[in-house]
Amino acid sequence: MQAESLPSSRQDRSSLRIHGRRRQPGVAAVILCVSLSLGGCAGVDGADEAKMMVTPEAARVSPEVIELAKTALAENRLKDAERLSDRILLMDSKNLEARLLRGEVLLAKGKPNRAMAIFSGLQDLPEVSARARQGLGIAMLLTGTPGPAVGHLKAAVEADPTLWRAWNALGSYHDTQGAWAEAIEAYDLALAEHPNDAMILNNRGFSYFMQGRMDEAITDMERALRLDPELKPAQFNLRLAHAWSGRYVRALTGVTDEDLPRVLNNIGYVAMMRGDLENAEAYLMRAMEVDPTFNETAWQNLARLRHMRELGVVETGSPPMTPRDITAAAPGG
Repeated sequence: MQAESLPSSRQDRSSLRIHGRRRQPGVAAVILCVSLSLGGCAGVDGADEAKMMVTPEAARVSPEVIELAKTALAENRLKDAERLSDRILLMDSKNLEARLLRGEVLLAKGKPNRAMAIFSGLQDLPEVSARARQGLGIAMLLTGTPGPAVGHLKAAVEADPTLWRAWNALGSYHDTQGAWAEAIEAYDLALAEHPNDAMILNNRGFSYFMQGRMDEAITDMERALRLDPELKPAQFNLRLAHAWSGRYVRALTGVTDEDLPRVLNNIGYVAMMRGDLENAEAYLMRAMEVDPTFNETAWQNLARLRHMRELGVVETGSPPMTPRDITAAAPGG
């Protein structure tokens, strides 16, 4: 498959092939929920810095310092969260909250194997068991072991139904299995605990997309973008949903010059998968005109298009693939 997604610091939930790589829907969603947000990376302010200047005795017992570390993690200030949790652990190596935070920081930094080791050591401790299993399940999904991961995620939400990241991860897993009712239920429960979360809305919208429920997909993605206009995965997925619905011009609304060739190529690919070969050819040709570096990708798509014509694929009205096929058809690379 030769569709190319928009570049993003937060991975999208499609499996469209990008320079020979395959993106897995489940793993991507988990990364998104681990990151929590991309806000406020400028470091702590003066007041917080003053609070960080604690004595060893205070570090052992001060819940305020733990809350500062949790806030830093929630705001994606990973260096601050890491520094605070490490400082507490230096003074009190058995502090369970600090150990849990250390695992979450590693997870957010893209080091699931190291995070998994920390969460594994905490999963049987009642004070933090549910949250440790949430982290362990997410880390396992990221490392490609979904079977054990699901067991931990289910145990986490059974012990603490408010763990919205575990619900979100379960939704993503169910998407990969085509268990649509279970996926939507999990996303609904995640949103019930964490309302108006742009990434969960994007994830549920993408689930609707894979199910072919385009109106609901578009509604969720538009809601996500109202909450976070810069959320690249939602921008990308919304364009996919409009393109699959045949609203190609709408799919181009607001596209930047930088992203235009990628979007044109993707619209052409989606049109081809819908069986709309005439529009597919037009958009693929435009992608090459706008940016000659897309020649190889677009030419491969055009070659596939011509092959489809040779096979007698009926244009518009008899789509050869479903939305889920588009997200799962790319070979690994």
